[in-house]
Amino acid sequence: MGTFLTFHLAGGKMGMKHMLEQFGPALKLPWTKLKAPKLSKKLSSRLISGTAKQAKGKSVAIISNIRDQYLVDIQKLRKKYEKKLR
Repeated sequence: MGTFLTFHLAGGKMGMKHMLEQFGPALKLPWTKLKAPKLSKKLSSRLISGTAKQAKGKSVAIISNIRDQYLVDIQKLRKKYEKKLR
């Protein structure tokens, strides 16, 4: 899961749209240090629509569940192989 889907989840049920409305201004400083573009309405719209396309119609709740199960599975796999090394 990349940065934008992570941001999408941070926005709760409203996803990327809410995340940008709530946290967008706070991202200005780190983004400006990276010489990022101004968070205009046009850019916000592109981020929202692009993230929706990336989510492929899945809700924030479904994506969160997928992420959480992925993390649990990784922890189980790590534990399995760590036991073999001990």
